Amino acid sequence: MTSTRRVGILLTSPPGHLQAEYITPFEEALTAPVKARDQSVEFLRAYASRHLTNAGDIRKHAANLVACKPDVIWVISTASAEAALEADTGKTIPVVGSAVNLRNSKTVEAAAQKGGNFAGVLSLGPELGVQRLRRLDQILKVSGKSGTIGVLVDASHAGSAAEFKAFEGQQIAVKAFNVTKPDALASVLKDVQEARVIALMTTHAPIFQNRRAQILQFCAEQMSIPLVGHRTFFVEDGALLAESSDLRDQMRRSAELVAAILRGGIGSLDDKDRIQQSRKTELAINLVTAAELELTVPDELLQQAHRLISNCDPKKSSSAKA
Repeated sequence: MTSTRRVGILLTSPPGHLQAEYITPFEEALTAPVKARDQSVEFLRAYASRHLTNAGDIRKHAANLVACKPDVIWVISTASAEAALEADTGKTIPVVGSAVNLRNSKTVEAAAQKGGNFAGVLSLGPELGVQRLRRLDQILKVSGKSGTIGVLVDASHAGSAAEFKAFEGQQIAVKAFNVTKPDALASVLKDVQEARVIALMTTHAPIFQNRRAQILQFCAEQMSIPLVGHRTFFVEDGALLAESSDLRDQMRRSAELVAAILRGGIGSLDDKDRIQQSRKTELAINLVTAAELELTVPDELLQQAHRLISNCDPKKSSSAKA
């Protein structure tokens, strides 16, 4: 007889791009091992506010999900993990994160300790920021461009602020433009335009991920400058370059953690397996954008890239590395 296991999914955005980039890889990776044990999975989805600034909305959705008493709660972001852990006051429901940063939440960091009810995969985000900046600087210099690089920063987000701080020691001209609320982005982009920067970068904060269409449109239509994003799906949407941990790999690995917990409980995980570091990084370059902006991408970067988008359909983009 087939039994059903219930997995709660708590997200801080409605599906949209998250479906293909996060949810589908996770659900597909989890379904197979569960079916192998003659079980089925019921996914309970709770979508909170589109923007992480509304903490109360996130907590409300987390509480509603905890009340359903799923066997495990799966989350993407640190903010979702924190909300789920705080909602489960009895600490009876394991929470698994797929792209979290323990430094951004004392609640999540404490729950990740031995005997806690959190497990997950740590995301590489701010750690790759300096490398992205250097790659952009290399492209600009080869293309004969000189000037200041604008950087969008969310000072309320620890990872974003730390990333820009690291930029300041690189002997590359950068200028921070602080955005803490989604509604303020349009005004900040006007400041970017007045500053006449030669390129724009996003730091690793959800606000820029959620508003990337607006940022990309601004760069392309109002300034004709390249954008470098902090996740590779920025490149699929038109950014020049992005570098991040491989999200699909993280989703699959978090699914393995959920499957193990469904099989034997969170206590069955070895300490070394409960909190895992991202293993793969991915560099993506949009050659269409480079050509439109008359930028030269050095052969060295082309050889290092994992994905090269050379037409308008990212599904047909070439893979530079096997």
